[in-house]
Amino acid sequence: MEACPTDDWTGRLKSFVSAGIEAYLDDHRLHDVVFHDHRPDQRQMKGDNPLLGDLSALLAAGTKAGAWSVDDQDLAAIVLFNGLHGAVDHAIEGGVRDGSELAANLSALFLSMVRPK
Repeated sequence: MEACPTDDWTGRLKSFVSAGIEAYLDDHRLHDVVFHDHRPDQRQMKGDNPLLGDLSALLAAGTKAGAWSVDDQDLAAIVLFNGLHGAVDHAIEGGVRDGSELAANLSALFLSMVRPK
């Protein structure tokens, strides 16, 4: 994201999506060991994810700049992040190892969700 100009909100969101997909695909076995199968008493572990804070901050900054309209940045970050996670899980199950098409499709979907109506 830092390679994008600070006011390139679309580029920054696309970069977040691409990096998240690439990282998950590259090391999904380790990811599965660390993050899957949380018990209810460990639910806060998902909320403690620093990537949620980064995404929420990106959505807040883009909203402030008028790039999109997001009323609840924390809720939107949860939905987008978990949507990305589920889509990558589905791709892994289907044998996908190159996430570029998935990144393009998810970015387009996410941007359509946050853009002002």
